[in-house]
Amino acid sequence: MSWHWPPAPGPRCPPLVCTSGWPNSAAIQLLRMLADHGAALHYRRRTPGA
Repeated sequence: MSWHWPPAPGPRCPPLVCTSGWPNSAAIQLLRMLADHGAALHYRRRTPGA
């Protein structure tokens, strides 16, 4: 089985939250609620020029 990013849309595609920089209070609240309900959160930062 191979794994490609981004995954094809569909039920097996993981949700993605993009904050376009520093997350605002709505994004922080959403992520806290997801974590409180057992969601595994992963963080990826793109560095300038990457």
